[in-house]
Amino acid sequence: MGSPPLLYLAPDGLHCYRQHERTTEHDGHFASEPAGQEAFARWLGGFTAGTSFTLLVDLPDERFKIETVPHVRGPDRKRLRERRQAQIFPDTPFVAHQYLDREQSGRRDERILFAALSRPSAIVPWLDAIERNRHRLKRLVPAPFVAATVMRHLPAAPGPVLLGLLTPAGLRVSCFEGQRLLFSRLRPGSSHAQPPASQWQDEAREAHRHLLSQRLVTHSTSCTCYLLAPPMDDAASVPDTSPAQGDLHFVPQAILPLAPGTPQPSPDGEGCLPFLLHLLNNHPRLPQATPADALLSNQLSQIGLALKAAAVGILFLCWALAIVHMQEIQDLEQRRAAAKTRGDAAEHTLAALVAASPTPPYPLPQLQATLDALRRRSTASTGPEPALRQLAVALSPIADIALRRIDWSANRGADPAKDAAALGQRLILHFALPYEGARERVAHAQRILTALHTIPGARLHTQQVPVEMMATRALSPAVLKAEAQAPQLVVHLELPAATP
Repeated sequence: MGSPPLLYLAPDGLHCYRQHERTTEHDGHFASEPAGQEAFARWLGGFTAGTSFTLLVDLPDERFKIETVPHVRGPDRKRLRERRQAQIFPDTPFVAHQYLDREQSGRRDERILFAALSRPSAIVPWLDAIERNRHRLKRLVPAPFVAATVMRHLPAAPGPVLLGLLTPAGLRVSCFEGQRLLFSRLRPGSSHAQPPASQWQDEAREAHRHLLSQRLVTHSTSCTCYLLAPPMDDAASVPDTSPAQGDLHFVPQAILPLAPGTPQPSPDGEGCLPFLLHLLNNHPRLPQATPADALLSNQLSQIGLALKAAAVGILFLCWALAIVHMQEIQDLEQRRAAAKTRGDAAEHTLAALVAASPTPPYPLPQLQATLDALRRRSTASTGPEPALRQLAVALSPIADIALRRIDWSANRGADPAKDAAALGQRLILHFALPYEGARERVAHAQRILTALHTIPGARLHTQQVPVEMMATRALSPAVLKAEAQAPQLVVHLELPAATP
């Protein structure tokens, strides 16, 4: 169905407009009587539940109040503004506000404009119909704040500026300071025909006198009044130039030069309303008089939409992950099938090789036992000759060596297939050391140990050394005398198994 139509509330009832790219189409009119409200409720039944509507209120029942409050920040600013708003307008929930500026001296308090729609009974029935049909009110914007956006398209003028424009509700004159609204008043019209220029000027002068009485403008300040005329056949009734009258200077202004892309008005005489609806649709952050319960409903709806969008995003993410996992599973399944095929082929190949191999003349266990016996016999047949030759070569540089005793043994019980390092020989060597001189004994023992370390693969362990080489034994004359009677060096030498 597209975007919902914009709702426009005027003194003669509620109007519905649909905006297209270059045109604004009037979609329906519902009178303010109960019959018109019932027809509006039936019309709402044609929309999907939860549709959000924007309501532009253009009624003469408006009140404006500029208040000065202390300048605070954070949540206190909102609470202070809401408390002051409830004190000024306790009889209506439709109140909009706009921060103006700060005072130039003193505490530099902040000025706030409060704009209230002072006749709630003209608005509530329409909102009740929207709520009964399970729709939502997105925004309720007073027409003067939409007219304020017109100031962005007009030439800048010094001092306060008045803007006069015509809508189906009547002739509206608003006062602006820069682009901030200060005051607005609506003179309801009896017909959609454009009033003469004199009536525009009289209404502007009346609004200017009110501003003077409220001290919003002064006699010493010139005030420009733009007369915003739609491009209609009778637009010539507004003169092209208007002389200054008192403190007012009238300037006629056509709509099309301001916004060339504005939808063209229909021939029904809506005046500047298509332009205002265009601005309303393009400015979503205008000051609004939406009731608190409708704002809460919108916030909850936005949270619900965000949660739904997040749920949809998570669903798509899970769907994408599921597809990726399924592709990975298919890939693994293909690789498993290929590996199984290769394994089956290898198994068939091995079975063919086993079948083609000739049968040995003897059983395999018997051959393995014979091989183990040959290994043990090879180890057992190795004698001490290679070890003694290595020992003689290592000790040959020492001239005065005295080797008293050699004990030789071989490890023949080890399994060479399991522990090849266990197959080796062990020599226990007893060396006699000089009787005289402790230094000579120590030097002679160190030369022997150094020579034994030169044997390849040899591992040494000293069983007995001269007492002078023992760091943990205390020396005394009795000990030295006892050791000097029979000094000797006993070394355990382990050699690897010799190759037969």
